[in-house]
Amino acid sequence: RIKHYILLAASIVFYALFDVKYVSVLLGVTLLSYLVALKLVTLDGERQKKGYLISGIVIIIALLVFFKFWNYLFIVAGRLFGGATMSPSDAVRIIAPIGISFFTLEAIGYMIDVYRGNVPAERDFFKYALFISFFPKVMSGPIERSTNLLKQIREGVTFDYAKVKKSFLLILWGCFMKLLIANRLAVIVDAAFGSYNEQTGFTMLIAVIIYGIQLYVDFAGYSYIAIGLAGAFGYDLMDNFIQPYFALNVRDFWRRWHVSLSSWLRDYVYISLGGSRRGNIRRYVNLMVTFFVSGLWHGTGLHFVVWGLLHGVYQVISASLNKNRKQSCDNRFSSRLVKAVITFALVDFAWLFFRADSVGSALEIVRKMVLHPEVGRTIFDGLCLAGVEIRKGGLLAAELLLLLLVDICHEKKLQVSDWIDRQDKWFRWCVYLTMALFIIIGMVRDYGIDASTFIYANF
Repeated sequence: RIKHYILLAASIVFYALFDVKYVSVLLGVTLLSYLVALKLVTLDGERQKKGYLISGIVIIIALLVFFKFWNYLFIVAGRLFGGATMSPSDAVRIIAPIGISFFTLEAIGYMIDVYRGNVPAERDFFKYALFISFFPKVMSGPIERSTNLLKQIREGVTFDYAKVKKSFLLILWGCFMKLLIANRLAVIVDAAFGSYNEQTGFTMLIAVIIYGIQLYVDFAGYSYIAIGLAGAFGYDLMDNFIQPYFALNVRDFWRRWHVSLSSWLRDYVYISLGGSRRGNIRRYVNLMVTFFVSGLWHGTGLHFVVWGLLHGVYQVISASLNKNRKQSCDNRFSSRLVKAVITFALVDFAWLFFRADSVGSALEIVRKMVLHPEVGRTIFDGLCLAGVEIRKGGLLAAELLLLLLVDICHEKKLQVSDWIDRQDKWFRWCVYLTMALFIIIGMVRDYGIDASTFIYANF
């Protein structure tokens, strides 16, 4: 009966370890959304309900904008009213509370769900506070729904040894993806993008491709760790990645990539704007607005907006091409492979703007890739390795192959953890210990790489 009190206290302590002064922001957003939801169920008039809902959303969004965009807005305002000499060093630096992009969306989603009647307003503040601050997902998601996690907290969960065992396997796999693959790929990507003016176009092409893989294994690795930690306590978090690079088109990609965010944008932005109910032109506008919001959510730079709008354009083109055409049912491997490669190329091109420091640097990298690839010199001088030893490169390739094989199994609905569970005890423990030792040895060998930093913690 006191389980949620213990987990809430642990979650608050966990959050306070990052920066204790921002616990007030977390609790403030929690209290505001809790009170707004309670008020919504006491009102009869639709106009009053909508007024309270909009007020709560506006306050939370204003808080999010203040922390995420303060430094950028300070410079813009300074140049408009204080002269063009204003520089970023003149701004009062404000560090955004960690996870604010995630728990604010959860709070907004909860209020909208109560307004729509999808969930009852939670009257136990401590249970609701646990839903918002639950430590496995507060830092970088998944962005949970009240219809899922809050429902489990409200109804209670029981201890399940099989779930705990499977959860720790997920944690191990997430650590493997993050510590052994993502961190090693980061060395190559950071070296290339950090000195892109000195790199060949072919080197940058490889770096952009590797960055797409790095982003996947880094964020999916975090998600597996978060889902595994929650599962060990009996709670099921939503899946966040479903083999996204096996997608056959960009629409399919967004059904598989950062599922908790893409589904949140669909349910609370796209559908709220009218979705596809008001004709094709309005549908296309709604798609562009939704992905524009996605770009803003990720960061203040114009390059994030360009990344979002690129995906909006992809969606509009895909929707317009399929408007009067039946979906293809060609399931041949060659056809699916070509579609998957084209989809990856489109997505990876957009990742270039996501990773670059600015739109200008992204366009310069594109220019180098097109006009100055220098393929021969890149291969002959080994520039594509970005200083990584061939031996370590071979080990990294083997790890990527293992990742690919596991993703193929999952795509075919074959759960590796279930297969391991059916084996003899001695075999299972050999797998567990081998994975753990492999991760520990890799951490020791790569000592000095910042293993604690997850890419999406920055957003």
